[in-house]
Amino acid sequence: MKKPAKKSKWAFKNEWKRKYKTPESMYKAVVQYFDGAVTPTMSGLALALGFKAHKSIWAYAKQKGFEDVVAYTRLRMEEVYEKRLHDKNCTGAIFALKNMGWKDSQSMELGGPGGEPLPPIQVTVIRGNRTDRKTE
Repeated sequence: MKKPAKKSKWAFKNEWKRKYKTPESMYKAVVQYFDGAVTPTMSGLALALGFKAHKSIWAYAKQKGFEDVVAYTRLRMEEVYEKRLHDKNCTGAIFALKNMGWKDSQSMELGGPGGEPLPPIQVTVIRGNRTDRKTE
């Protein structure tokens, strides 16, 4: 006879399966988290909202009516990381923002004054042997 499996103390309870029925209820929970969190994080937000993974937050964007709440949530989280860019060690914030779609890029445009095209360059080709040239 098999022993029944021992229940882990880390097993998720029913409270972890709660879902938000209205965008307003999710919005209130998001605002409450950001207002009370000392150092907001994606994982902390997901836990506060009762999710098992932070990707669950973004999945709500696909549900009718929740698009604005998820966009607001994302913007608040980006704001947290963006503020950290001014810290001495901002590598983690840069990493987080890149994972949220931000890009590191540089662009260089070549042109004349006022954005005019550069004038053509005249190139003169000199033919001859190297032995014909004087060296000093």
